Amino acid sequence: EGAKGVHKTEIAFMKLKKPVSFEEGNPELDAQLFFTLAACNNEQHLQNMSRLSEMLMNEELVEELADVETEEDLLKLQEKYLDRIRKRQRKREVKKKA
Repeated sequence: EGAKGVHKTEIAFMKLKKPVSFEEGNPELDAQLFFTLAACNNEQHLQNMSRLSEMLMNEELVEELADVETEEDLLKLQEKYLDRIRKRQRKREVKKKA
């Protein structure tokens, strides 16, 4: 079940200055943002894929990721979205109690 060499479940992010072209002449297929998934087991891997999919459906977030220049920018962006998630979770908890 455990992936050899994986000690922690994580998603890594990398932004390239120059996009990779997957089809010459078709900029729609160029990629500048890349993600790597590591998981200790299959269930965590599926959860990571689901979370990443949800994140990438958020066009505002994708644009902000494309604008990231430094590690500090990325950490600020992470905190911004974690704050939003925490607020939504608190609202759900309040609704459940009501």
